[in-house]
Amino acid sequence: LNAEVRKDILLAGAAENGEAARLLCISDVMSTPEMLTEIVKANADETEEGTQILQLMARPAVCEFWEGCQSASAKNLLDLLFFPDWRPVAKKASLIRARDNPSVLYLFQACDEDEQAVNAFQAIANCTSPSTLNGDDVRHRFLRDGGPEWLVERLRSFQSV
Repeated sequence: LNAEVRKDILLAGAAENGEAARLLCISDVMSTPEMLTEIVKANADETEEGTQILQLMARPAVCEFWEGCQSASAKNLLDLLFFPDWRPVAKKASLIRARDNPSVLYLFQACDEDEQAVNAFQAIANCTSPSTLNGDDVRHRFLRDGGPEWLVERLRSFQSV
């Protein structure tokens, strides 16, 4: 984690009312690091700051994003945000479709090269990891929207080499 991100995580963890902020990670299907490795690297120097970052990032909520499916990505993000007094509602249901899944659509529509597939697989792993707060929901949506079929098809393309 770079210094700016470390600083932001520590600021989010500073409790004003006795409760630390819940951290949210966005995993872009086109380019994303392996999240758990990055979290563990934060405590590589085993300082108090690194330990605090490790505790704050223990179970982050993770949202998948793809620029080709911005409306569904925004809806997934809204589902993860916490609003103490009110909850925003999408005004135009025709623009925000609940059934679109950014990861599945990316695998279906735009994932042609091996490097793109690796990035997509990493984003899927980040979002469905048991160590994430919302991994069960993301796994359910991925299964519901036909994700396994596209994974099988993509993995079969690697066998032909």
